[in-house]
Amino acid sequence: MKKHFLLSLFFCVFSCNSFAQTPTTDMSSATPTQIKTEKKVDLLLYGGIGAVAYRGDLADSYQKWSSWFHIGLQKNRRRWLNPRVEVFYGTLSGQNSAYTFEGGNPNLFFQTSLIGGSMNLQLNIIKQKSFMLYVSQGLGLAYYWIEDKNGNNLDKQPQTRTLGEVYSPTLLLLPSSIGATYLFPNQFGLGVEAGLQNTMTDYLDNISKWGKDTGNDNALRIKFSFYAPVVWK
Repeated sequence: MKKHFLLSLFFCVFSCNSFAQTPTTDMSSATPTQIKTEKKVDLLLYGGIGAVAYRGDLADSYQKWSSWFHIGLQKNRRRWLNPRVEVFYGTLSGQNSAYTFEGGNPNLFFQTSLIGGSMNLQLNIIKQKSFMLYVSQGLGLAYYWIEDKNGNNLDKQPQTRTLGEVYSPTLLLLPSSIGATYLFPNQFGLGVEAGLQNTMTDYLDNISKWGKDTGNDNALRIKFSFYAPVVWK
């Protein structure tokens, strides 16, 4: 009897000791990064640079590229639709030394600067933990000013437009884009996006009534972004 009791006691001690040595996950000793990677990112901060090209009365195709800078916040919680807000600054330029208009004296060069913001709704075609492919549509507002090759404001040069022709220094944008984002395991990421700004003005180049191109001027933008997580849930 005593022999059986000692064997049973030895077995219990051995079993308890083996259980205690079994590896377990101790969340109290986990680093903040390890804990966060198990959660989903609810809000992303992004920013970067890009290039933009103009098409209008002085250029019938997108060919002269200028710089563009942007920063924004993007919700990332939902599978299909996520909103984002963005502010930007960029320049557009164009030149056509051979451009003429009968009876007119339009400018042959311009450089337009824009500063503004937009609200966009992103539709995710593909959304995985580390990769997103999406299209987006937005509504934006921008303030812009146009200069000649000497840096003088073309808005103050009425001889470059018809008599009494004026325009507002603000414009609406309806940016349409397609893009992709890759997120690393720590939820920092990189993205690329391309799309049309769809400006609601014919005065990006200071030319409208003396213009030969029908419809509004437009801009094609390609942007590169760096993403950082802001809010986890």
